[in-house]
Amino acid sequence: RGIASTHDDMGRVHWLRGGYAQALDFHRQALTIRRALGDRRSIALSLANIGRVHHDSGNFKAAIAQFREALDLRRDIGDMVGIVQSLCDLGTVYSEDGNHEQALELLAEARNVAQEIGDKLALADVLSRTGEVKGAMGRGAEAVKDLSDAKQLASQLGDRVALAVTHLRLAQVQLQLGNLEAADVEAHSAVAGSQAVG
Repeated sequence: RGIASTHDDMGRVHWLRGGYAQALDFHRQALTIRRALGDRRSIALSLANIGRVHHDSGNFKAAIAQFREALDLRRDIGDMVGIVQSLCDLGTVYSEDGNHEQALELLAEARNVAQEIGDKLALADVLSRTGEVKGAMGRGAEAVKDLSDAKQLASQLGDRVALAVTHLRLAQVQLQLGNLEAADVEAHSAVAGSQAVG
């Protein structure tokens, strides 16, 4: 288990540095070990890591396949937090691929699960992503509402990274709406928040 976990950590480092081929190598080694151990929760984690690398490298079809497999495993074992994460991962890929309606369906399910289990951090993430998708669809007022709710939750919970990301998404939506002053305020808040967490 420790070796598999270390392979995944190495993969994550390469992924964050943009070394997608190396990241995939490490994540696949972790997945192989975890499949041999039969630990389904960890298998789902490695699948999700592989999906994120595919997503960031623009291979959406492969990303969706990995995220779907991770989601199925998480449903099988009742990993509710993992289910929310997989639904968010899938929603993000579908949105970036232009399938906004499918993305909203997945994010609505993620929102329901997050509310059901009372996970406010996950709910803040879901609301933030939902606002981003609605903004891309031209549903600006709804996007502002979701993003404002996400911002309030992230602030209450002290999640400075989620707060900075949500400020950035809200700045983009305000810019699309032509609200330049509001966009400027949100953008500056995003920068300040990002600098604060390094």
